[in-house]
Amino acid sequence: MDPIFKFQPHRTMHLQGFDGFGAAAALWGASDTGFNLSGVFRDQADFAVLVLFQKDDPFGHPRFSYLPDGNITGLKLDFDIQFQGVQTFE
Repeated sequence: MDPIFKFQPHRTMHLQGFDGFGAAAALWGASDTGFNLSGVFRDQADFAVLVLFQKDDPFGHPRFSYLPDGNITGLKLDFDIQFQGVQTFE
């Protein structure tokens, strides 16, 4: 079994918080080094939240969950964001 490390896109990231009529989002193409996130939002109240990492494992069985560890020393996040048809948020 491969070890699971913090912030591995295909292991520790997930989406939550879809809202409104016709809102949809997908986390796709995840690998060890990156991921894609696409969404369709029809209203200003529509949203989706990308959760990069949770200290506790909410999805795994308690017996096999990883241990909580909040140490993120030396972490650097780098994002390239593209959007169209929405108000800029820079």
